[in-house]
Amino acid sequence: MSGFQLATGSQIFSRSSTYTVQSILGQGSYGTVAQCTNMCDNTTVAIKTMKDEYPFDDAARKEVNALFKLSVLDSDKSNIVQWHKAFTNRGYFCMVFEHLDKSLLDFIRERPFKPLLLREMRPIIQQVANALDHLKTIGLIHADLKLENVMLVDHRHQPYRVKVIDFGLAEDVSATTLGSYIQTRPYRSPEILLGLPYTEAIDMWSLGIMAASMYLGTYLYPGRNEFDMMRFIVETQGPPPDNLLNEGLKTSQFFQRVNRPNRQWKIKSVLRYFRETGTASQERRRVILNSLDEILNIRSLKSDAAADKVLEMSDKQVFLDMLKGVLQLDAARRLTPRQVLEHPFITMSHLTSKFPYPSYFTSSLETMAAFTNNSENAGASSQPSPTGKPQPSQQNSPATPACSSSSLEQSRSPINPHPHTPSPLTSGGKTGRKRKLEDVDESTDESCSLSKKVKSGPSETPACQFTSCSSQHAADITQKSTPNHPDHPPLLTTNTQERTRKRARSGDGSQQSDTETPETDHRNKTLHLSLGLAGDKSKSGVKRKAAEDFGQRSEKRRRSL
Repeated sequence: MSGFQLATGSQIFSRSSTYTVQSILGQGSYGTVAQCTNMCDNTTVAIKTMKDEYPFDDAARKEVNALFKLSVLDSDKSNIVQWHKAFTNRGYFCMVFEHLDKSLLDFIRERPFKPLLLREMRPIIQQVANALDHLKTIGLIHADLKLENVMLVDHRHQPYRVKVIDFGLAEDVSATTLGSYIQTRPYRSPEILLGLPYTEAIDMWSLGIMAASMYLGTYLYPGRNEFDMMRFIVETQGPPPDNLLNEGLKTSQFFQRVNRPNRQWKIKSVLRYFRETGTASQERRRVILNSLDEILNIRSLKSDAAADKVLEMSDKQVFLDMLKGVLQLDAARRLTPRQVLEHPFITMSHLTSKFPYPSYFTSSLETMAAFTNNSENAGASSQPSPTGKPQPSQQNSPATPACSSSSLEQSRSPINPHPHTPSPLTSGGKTGRKRKLEDVDESTDESCSLSKKVKSGPSETPACQFTSCSSQHAADITQKSTPNHPDHPPLLTTNTQERTRKRARSGDGSQQSDTETPETDHRNKTLHLSLGLAGDKSKSGVKRKAAEDFGQRSEKRRRSL
């Protein structure tokens, strides 16, 4: 192997392109990710490099096999990172991806570590569930879903639009291996901890942990070892059912049998575990919950108006219902990605069916409307190839030979281009699958926390006040909705007066006009609020149409429910 070092200013060569390294985006035990410029067309890409030697070469080939399966999906519609090609260069295996903005973990660090609002979390959860739904259709498990592996695409121009990255541990549902060592520890599901058979439901557990972390501003279960992970889960959600514990390969590491009626297992004490293993348990939780229901007590209501408080509390309760669904200990009862996409927390049917007028509803609607508009624009701009293979963006003339690209370029190290056919890369062995999942970044866990440790209870006051990073945006919405502008009379009064005039003209005040039913009135008010205020012609046509389209889709979902 040559003395090539990946550093700013160095160059990476493929058969068709030359890339100049602009910066190092991240480093791990298995590889390095660099931001690079394609000198052929001056586009920015992200290149993941791994040493082309054992055991890194096996891990790289497994990831490429997964990427080949993903190439049949539309990157924008599936919220999955777009892969361009792979090649080897001077002893390194290189995979070229589209360049994205920042990870969710980095985004939360910049706040710094202030919990996200529910209206900010909603589009993120929706998109990750959409990605998992697409993975489910092709029978693929991500197996390492976490805040670091969900990237904001371009937060400045496309707020809260995200894509899932890093398929280094991805595997087929039909090729899972019992007792596999996968998932980063704070996101590890009960079936992996216990050594049970597993499916793509492990990714839904990780999504639930992500959602709880965004809401709390800290990990829900930040165990230093697997025993602490299981202990934290049991203290908050209770023990897994006995039928699961009976089948687990590793159950005896965490539980002991007892002779009690209707209960065969109980979690070991901290002292007993230390005597048996010599490993001391550590309390690392910043928020200690006796049940998931106590999440409702963690954050006080931010709204001032009575109607806003009703909607905000309703939103919290519906979020909790979804969270319980994805954090079911029994994977068979866990919500699927499709069920999350149809859950009221995502569709907001619980908001539109109550008071569609307060600022809490309008702010939630505008956030989702802006995200929907950005998603549709991104989807329209993407041009997937007829074969379904990924195509890197090209700004120069394709006539230049050096600018041509292929899905895979290689000078050696054979890669199976047909992941459905047998190959050494899809074997069930452990080679290439050992990642330092136990080595969670200590600084991340220490800083991703609340201001002080809280043991939540129904009667306790929240330990700290959470501030919104969008307070100015909320103030703008409130100002738009204030019904005292001389050119814009109150919306509710206007609608009421209009109905009164129509009833008077029809001569029957007890009947609604044919053109103004309660249902259409409700929809019109919703659309008016999504546009700011009725008659406000200063809004751009793009934003108006996006909000109107989203309002119509929300109405259709509400009718179907």
